[in-house]
Amino acid sequence: MLEKYLHSLEVSGKSDRTIATRKGQLNSFLSWLLQATNSNDPLEITSIDAAKYRKHLQARGLEPNTVNTALSSIYAICSWMVKEGYLSYNP
Repeated sequence: MLEKYLHSLEVSGKSDRTIATRKGQLNSFLSWLLQATNSNDPLEITSIDAAKYRKHLQARGLEPNTVNTALSSIYAICSWMVKEGYLSYNP
């Protein structure tokens, strides 16, 4: 799923830097999700997962802009999954 999303960014003309940033942030989130829930399937992301991930990032002492960028990447892939019909709503 992640590779399809990243390909869609490339096709839509996003910069290599944007794609690399999103890829890194989403890989980090999915790794955390696997540890937290035993699943790293993007189709199983919930709003609770996003809230817990925010707290996790804040507990690590990351700057607010870094936290917001990470959450923006999660929002963006979820929006894409809704648009593509994989999800019925954006968690």
